[in-house]
Amino acid sequence: MARDAGNNRRTARRITFGQNPRTFNDSLSRTDKADFFRFVVQARSSFDGEVFNIPKRSNFNFQLQNANGRGIALSARPGRRPENISVNLEPGVYFARVFWRKGAGKYRMRLSLNPDTAGETLATARDIGNLNGSASLQEYVGTSDPADVYRFTLDERLTFGATLSPLSASADIALLDAGGNLITNTAGSGTTARSLQQVLNPGTYFIRTTPAPGAKTRYNLAFNTSPAPDQGGNDFGSAAAIPGFGFFPASVQEYVGNSDPADYYTFSTTIAGDLKIDLTNIAPTADLNITLFDQFQSVLAIQGGAGAGGNEQITLAGAQPGQYFVLVQPAGPGNNSSYRLTAVLTPEDKFGDTFTDATVITDPLSPGLTSPLSNDLDNPSIYQDFVGGGDVDVFRFTLTENLNFLSVRLKDFTGNLSLELFQAGNGTPISAGGSTLRGALSPGTYFLRVSPGAANVASTYTMEAAYGERQSGIIVRDVNPGALDSNADFLTDVQGALFYAANDGSSVGLWRSEGTLNTTVKVGSFTSITNITNVNGTVYFAGGTVATGVELWKWQPTGGLGTLSLVADIAPANAPSSTNSSPINLTAAGNNLFFLASPTGNPVNRRLYFTNGGTATEIANAGSGPESLVYVQATDTLYYIADLQGVGSNILFRITGASTANPGAPVALQNLGAGPTAFGPRFVDSLKVVGDDVFFVASEAINTNNRELRRIAANGDVFTYDIDGDPNSGSIGSGNLDVTVVTSGGQSYAYFTAFDSVAVALQLIRVDLATGISERVSTNITSEFVASNLTVFDGKVYFTATTLDEGTELWVTDPAGTLEVTALDNLVPGAGSSLPNNLVVAGGTLYFTADNGSTGNELYRLNATTGLPELALDINPGGDPSNPSNLIAAGSLSSGLGQLFFVADDGVNGREVWTV
Repeated sequence: MARDAGNNRRTARRITFGQNPRTFNDSLSRTDKADFFRFVVQARSSFDGEVFNIPKRSNFNFQLQNANGRGIALSARPGRRPENISVNLEPGVYFARVFWRKGAGKYRMRLSLNPDTAGETLATARDIGNLNGSASLQEYVGTSDPADVYRFTLDERLTFGATLSPLSASADIALLDAGGNLITNTAGSGTTARSLQQVLNPGTYFIRTTPAPGAKTRYNLAFNTSPAPDQGGNDFGSAAAIPGFGFFPASVQEYVGNSDPADYYTFSTTIAGDLKIDLTNIAPTADLNITLFDQFQSVLAIQGGAGAGGNEQITLAGAQPGQYFVLVQPAGPGNNSSYRLTAVLTPEDKFGDTFTDATVITDPLSPGLTSPLSNDLDNPSIYQDFVGGGDVDVFRFTLTENLNFLSVRLKDFTGNLSLELFQAGNGTPISAGGSTLRGALSPGTYFLRVSPGAANVASTYTMEAAYGERQSGIIVRDVNPGALDSNADFLTDVQGALFYAANDGSSVGLWRSEGTLNTTVKVGSFTSITNITNVNGTVYFAGGTVATGVELWKWQPTGGLGTLSLVADIAPANAPSSTNSSPINLTAAGNNLFFLASPTGNPVNRRLYFTNGGTATEIANAGSGPESLVYVQATDTLYYIADLQGVGSNILFRITGASTANPGAPVALQNLGAGPTAFGPRFVDSLKVVGDDVFFVASEAINTNNRELRRIAANGDVFTYDIDGDPNSGSIGSGNLDVTVVTSGGQSYAYFTAFDSVAVALQLIRVDLATGISERVSTNITSEFVASNLTVFDGKVYFTATTLDEGTELWVTDPAGTLEVTALDNLVPGAGSSLPNNLVVAGGTLYFTADNGSTGNELYRLNATTGLPELALDINPGGDPSNPSNLIAAGSLSSGLGQLFFVADDGVNGREVWTV
């Protein structure tokens, strides 16, 4: 039977308990309102007490009193919740009092005492003394004792370790320096042992033990010391390399003293420069010396005598490439100290640092210049130097030729270096970033700047640089540096300048170029760009952004890089299908632009719009599914094809006054012409404007089999060219008809491929536009003969065609000569094919792409003297093709001459824009 505690201090029940918690049972009621328990604390201890299992509908509180009955701590929680007291107690007599508030019944009380031999602060820390070996102890931390702190000292550099083993709850340890600053700590969980280890220099340190929040536990704490690893060698043979030695300060921290009287280090440099070695962080009571040796272990410099705690420094100007050694040692016995050794090399600066003092590499007498800028692209000049730590290199050069190809490459560097090109008088770089630079430059003075790509970068480098005048062809700009493709596309002539879309690796850019590196600039960034179109100097295009999707944008030539603006968000973000209206078929008509777009984002729901630079307006009653927009400037008429309900598919429409502020309403041309030549065009395709006329292929409403070439002349007259003469059959098939017009001897002829009733095959036909008389041109060909890429050059018609005897080759016919065609098959004689394509006239020359069987697909031209094809430029030398595409003739603002632009891959720079 449990003994009933007394109701006051005099009659208190005498109890004992210790580290292991002891539980006592008793009860309270309205007639027994207090229980006192008397206990004695022999040494400073952590007291933890809890009253629990309080009956339902009862409230008992808990108090701790000293020998005089004065309250030390009180727990008075509402209801039957457990009452807890945790506090540190000094030696003496104490009373645990449990008292009644309401209710009645039994309760339980659990008490424990854990002697506290460790202090809780740095000032009261338990002194372990000097550590040299191992030691261990047992203690307690908890709510009543939230921290145990131990102080120890080291009289030499040692590796210190500590392991904490909590017995019943989670706790951790922290290592502090003499000022209480954290050096390292553990972060464990549960009762798993956790350890820390640290190399420590001589001095005073603290270990602090703390429990997890709300936890209390006894623990075992073990200490140990062992010799610290010696980072410095003990002689020349074991000299340790200074980690990271180079152009930024590299440091090592170590210790020398009675137990380790010498530390040897080594480093090497491959270039000359100024060397600086600093010895710092020396103990206030110690004096250390440093000695610098060359690779032969001969003394170069000794520095000492700064006195206790004094820093030492060695400087060596013009240190030559080679290996060096550094010795750190005490000035005498008893000078024990840790230290920091720092070494850095600042290389010789050969070249200028600003635009003002830039090294002129086109001047052989420029200081530091080993060779002037080479004008031989195959044998570049070599420049070697260092940048970093605030040092950059700037080179200046002047070009005098009309068209110069510049090639610059950085190599043999570490980290990230930046190569930039500037034109004199303009602080914005023409090209920035990357390590290569290739492109054309117009005459002028330029600067090259080599600099670190980041603040913590420094490196030596080699720069190869050369320029040359290339008449054959040059890359305009390596937009996506290196071998990566820029995927240049949509090349467009805009009043003498070239606009195109290309990806520089960060975004798809709208680029403007006049054929040289310094005139090729990015004027806008998008996620995608298509359908670039010129409208009297304003550039319209379909541009994609995250915010708008693919919509109609424009660029105007205002300000430095021009001005970009969104014309219309036709398919806003709440469109049912997509946020992309995806404008296509952009067609200029004076200052107006007509185009197709989908307001719902669904391509099958495209509609016809126009804009004069302001808001885009949908054109009403334009038919269903409009397509194939063309504009005839002579009559200010827009033609297109659309379906018309109740009439049929692919009906020809026109809008007059297309360039005016208020274009006319769309008119479906259900009937054309007058009298016997009148017909109702149906199933129209192949709209093409040639000069002042519009050509197209169509059937007739009353006879859908009669598909023929039709023409609407500038005066409105309508012509049909029925080559086979059979009204019940068509001489023109469906598809994209290739037609061109050439004038010879005062007569204009239209050339195209049609079915010839005499040859009973497709043949090259010409029609006299004045008389309407048709003639077979390919009279000397007996088999089927389909001409494509029809191009007028020098009064003749050039084209691509295929025969069994000649393969696929370039052909020519002369309107002034006999009715026959001639194969220009010198590239691949016989039945083989050179596959000519992409015919375009630029700068008075006919260019095209072809493959002679050994070069791969490359750029070719027509020799002005022989009249035969010849290789214009083997862009990717050898048998690998450069695959030129997007050939276009554009003006050059600087020269006023037509210029060929195209996209190709030279095998080095990826697909980029080139020019000839």
